[in-house]
Amino acid sequence: MGRAWRRGVLVLGALGAFGLGGAWHLLTSPLPDGLQPCFDLPSGASAGELTSRLAPRLAPPTRLALQGYLRLSGAARALKAGEYCLSPGTTPRSLVTQVREGKVHQRTFQILEGWTLRDLEAALTAAPRLDRAPLASGWAERAEQLGRSGSLEGRFFPDSYAYTAGSSALALLAQAASRMDRLLEAAWAQREPTEVLPSPEALLILASLVEKETGQAADRPRVARVFHNRLREGMRLQTDVSVIYGLGPAFNGDLTRADLRRDTPYNSYRRRGLPPTPIAFPGRAALEAAARPAPGPWRYFVARGDGTSEFSVTLKAHEEAVDRFQRRQRTQKD
Repeated sequence: MGRAWRRGVLVLGALGAFGLGGAWHLLTSPLPDGLQPCFDLPSGASAGELTSRLAPRLAPPTRLALQGYLRLSGAARALKAGEYCLSPGTTPRSLVTQVREGKVHQRTFQILEGWTLRDLEAALTAAPRLDRAPLASGWAERAEQLGRSGSLEGRFFPDSYAYTAGSSALALLAQAASRMDRLLEAAWAQREPTEVLPSPEALLILASLVEKETGQAADRPRVARVFHNRLREGMRLQTDVSVIYGLGPAFNGDLTRADLRRDTPYNSYRRRGLPPTPIAFPGRAALEAAARPAPGPWRYFVARGDGTSEFSVTLKAHEEAVDRFQRRQRTQKD
């Protein structure tokens, strides 16, 4: 007589003594509070190992009922490895179904619009249970791992990505990069016919500027039009966000005239055309705005201080708007 069979007989005897009705009640009642909310189940785990993950708060009758159900239902031979988490109302029976079907806990990794590689690095470091071991130490090496050339700035689409404990950080980045590829391709296919944007890379760069310059969704197509008009007319873009990106960690939150005079590849006050790379991860709306900007003659815009922008056609009107809104901001501070 096998040991496992003898254990089953003992469990059945205990359940019979307790009463099948009572056992079923325990199996279909919510697990008690105070249990470990999440646990790992190793490959090849037994019924005893599953119940031990819930101890010591699991009462003996419930433990017996759970072990008996695992064996009688055949689930004890089909437990899937992974991380499982108890949600409110989880019963022993629903937990068995969850583990038998391998419904492991889904975690979420979020990339936000306007993030840079520096922000993404911090998020990867902080993400719980994400396997960073396959990931190279620097972004240049990671580009090679992903089969890409050049800078990865702007190359990951802002979205929420599901992963499970032990998932590869490299695989997650590959998913985000592929998603950006698809959406950039779609935006490029719908672009306004123009020579301003010679390539999808140029569209991505422009979209990153639009993303960083806009606080209101309604302004994105008009900000994009300003950049289109300035590029078409050979004007410098003169956008603070690219200057700030070029300053890197040296930027202390206060953009000065000295900063605007400092020559970097991203100083759009000193250099014509687009920056050499994107400066952030643009979202879908920024990509679409950069591809198909709103019609209009604007060449300038300035922040009003409430998240929206004032748009102007002439330099004189722009200077008046700058004076008006900056004066208002100074008054509000005073």
